[in-house]
Amino acid sequence: MSIHHNMTSPNGALSDKTIVYKASDQTVNNSETLVDDDDLFFSIKSGETWLFLASLFVSSSASGTPDIDLIWDNQDGLTGSIKAASRVGGSVEDYTDDFTTEKNLAVTTDVRNAIIDGCITATASGTLKLKWAQSTATVEDTKILACSYLRAERIS
Repeated sequence: MSIHHNMTSPNGALSDKTIVYKASDQTVNNSETLVDDDDLFFSIKSGETWLFLASLFVSSSASGTPDIDLIWDNQDGLTGSIKAASRVGGSVEDYTDDFTTEKNLAVTTDVRNAIIDGCITATASGTLKLKWAQSTATVEDTKILACSYLRAERIS
């Protein structure tokens, strides 16, 4: 179960901010097939531009071999482009994504925090959703842990 929270202003009006938390771990085992993240997604309307930040707590249960591949997926007709930066293990990588670029993040047996922030401009309405998998199919659990979150704010 995820926790979706839309911010409200003091007068009770819904604002253009959203925060989504993972309430429980999600596991992939022995699979390189990208799967939808159960919790980390939000809807965008055509013509809107959103800033987003995802803080992902990731781990691998045994060898740390599989690493993790992730992609920001356009669902429900969303079109546009993403400019983002990913930071994990002390390295930073900037990239532009047209919903086809898989990013590889190193995973260890210790919990690591991967931070991905970016900006998306939608040319058609839809949903931006995180999809992920093991980089190398390995018979061990690779997880995005509870308390990982996605924060987004509409800027235009």
